[in-house]
Amino acid sequence: MITAKVFENIYPKLLRYAMSLTKRPAAAEDLVMAVITKLLESSNVPIDVNIEAYAMRSVKNLFLNTIKKESREVGEQGEDGESIYESTVDPTSGSFVDEGDLSRVLMSLEEKCREILTLHAIGNSYKEISAVLDIKAGTVMSRMARCREHLDPVMGER
Repeated sequence: MITAKVFENIYPKLLRYAMSLTKRPAAAEDLVMAVITKLLESSNVPIDVNIEAYAMRSVKNLFLNTIKKESREVGEQGEDGESIYESTVDPTSGSFVDEGDLSRVLMSLEEKCREILTLHAIGNSYKEISAVLDIKAGTVMSRMARCREHLDPVMGER
């Protein structure tokens, strides 16, 4: 069950995770609030479940369901007329990295990398990430290593 204390602890993590998926603050907020609302209204949430991992998995599932639904309809567009789910950032340009805008670099990575790096950055262990993504901890570690390799040239660390 989500109590006020649990909500205060997981809300920032859920919001950052949703932001890594949606790339838009308003869409991330809507996604998190929809999940929180469903969790509060649901009576079939298992008692012995890690509520944080369960909520993060719910955010991902709702995001994926939303994308599938919208792919069948006219794509949702932002103010500039482009789809809100497509990244137009060129990760090799380097200009935004010099300005210290790591979020743009992160958003330019593929979803699997962005997901794992974001979950790790918000304080989750490999075991917790594996529970959220429903993959083995070894897979998390190998994906994390590959994602870091993709970040190194973009960040200029090589």
